[in-house]
Amino acid sequence: MKKNHIASLILFILFSSLNGQLLNVAPVANAGKSLKVYRGLKVNIDGGKSWDLNRDSLSYEWAFPLPLVPKDNEFFYKTDTVKIKGMSSSIDYAKTYKESFSLTIPESLPPKSKYVVFLRVKDPGGLSSIDSLKIEILKKDDDAIVLL
Repeated sequence: MKKNHIASLILFILFSSLNGQLLNVAPVANAGKSLKVYRGLKVNIDGGKSWDLNRDSLSYEWAFPLPLVPKDNEFFYKTDTVKIKGMSSSIDYAKTYKESFSLTIPESLPPKSKYVVFLRVKDPGGLSSIDSLKIEILKKDDDAIVLL
């Protein structure tokens, strides 16, 4: 069990009742394991192992570098956004709001490039936590999909 899970559990036990009402504890984000993958491979990104001690429903917000966004934007929905940075209007990260999604690794990515994908989970009380996973692009002569 990770340290932050234990700390959340201890806090919940120590402060679980406040004037007869349950104390809201921040959820724990789990973005899954980091990946080493080939270009063109379809991978599943899943935040379903995220959890909330209060058993509240969670909302999901994934942020990922634009090089990982396929040209046809196959996994975007109407609620998805693209974050614009400052006055230069350069785009930092694309976002999607699903618990999980499939992503086809673009063929245009250079071998050995690395990208960080962030997951933020939020409970109805507004408390949240963040986790991340790394995606590393393999050369064709490297081993196939590897979970770190």
